[in-house]
Amino acid sequence: MTGRPRRRGRWVALAALTAAVVVVPVGGEVASRALRRTADVPVTFTRPVREVRVDAGDTRAAFSAGPAGRVGIRERLSWTLARPVVRTTWSGDVLWVKVDCGRRTEIVPVLDCGADLDFRVPPGTAVTSTSSSGEVAVRGLTGAVTMRTHSGTLDLAGTSGPVDFEANSGELAATGLLAGRVVARVGSGTVRLAFADAPGSVSARAGSGEVAVTVPPGTHYRVAGGTGSGDRAIDPALPDDRAAGLLDLTTGSGSVTAGYGSGRL
Repeated sequence: MTGRPRRRGRWVALAALTAAVVVVPVGGEVASRALRRTADVPVTFTRPVREVRVDAGDTRAAFSAGPAGRVGIRERLSWTLARPVVRTTWSGDVLWVKVDCGRRTEIVPVLDCGADLDFRVPPGTAVTSTSSSGEVAVRGLTGAVTMRTHSGTLDLAGTSGPVDFEANSGELAATGLLAGRVVARVGSGTVRLAFADAPGSVSARAGSGEVAVTVPPGTHYRVAGGTGSGDRAIDPALPDDRAAGLLDLTTGSGSVTAGYGSGRL
């Protein structure tokens, strides 16, 4: 006669555990939103800068052109318990930037901590970024752009310096591109390049994903690369084995397209 109450007790315990699993995260998210705080912090450095290096983590960093001899940073911070710290260090004319949230959000992930960083830098400044899943956007700069990321994105518009992008799974999207040299390597993801000026060398490779390139009408290139499985569509007017420019476009599984365009995605 004691078996039934024991079974009932087990069901009650299981129901309580299930409720805890469901309610605690939801309650944590509600509390996180209720306790969320924000701050908008302007920072200015008046000194020459050659390069900005950002350890972006999962934050967003945007770069646009500003006056010579000055770096402006607008820090948009958000947090629940631990206020993020934007650490800046100078090494000669190189500025290092890192967002630090401490360990609290690692222990309780639902409690957010993050930052969006808007940079205004001299047009020729080089930008180098490492990230886990952050986003980097660069507008109108002439310096080199380099990014290494696990699953982040790089968004370019009107940049003319060389581009070097590498991601495990990520996305490179460039519009109005004036760069003479682009190297992009993606494990899984997309590479989309719209050139407003004829490039000298483009190497774009995706293990699985899409590679799409458009170039100015009337330009011609040596075309290399291949596609393991997927569509490969190259405008027949594009290839010229005697051309100076090179388009090396490869996917393992996915599509490759190359043709003429307006310079806009």
